[in-house]
Amino acid sequence: MPEEDIRSVKRRYSAQMLGTPGISGFGVERDETGREELVLHVGNTDPGFLGRLPRELDGHPVRVIHSGPFRAFDE
Repeated sequence: MPEEDIRSVKRRYSAQMLGTPGISGFGVERDETGREELVLHVGNTDPGFLGRLPRELDGHPVRVIHSGPFRAFDE
């Protein structure tokens, strides 16, 4: 799918995903083959929580990564 498609899907769902407790990040990243994919970064590894996360959004697969919470650093 064209790059614009995945980025528009990301914009469409960004507020919903980032407003979900346990989700610390949502973006477009490249997989090991260089293909763009939607990625959810989560701090919660509870199976019930993980089971409620989308596995695809508008035809684009969603990968879930346990990364814990993001923190801003002072420069």
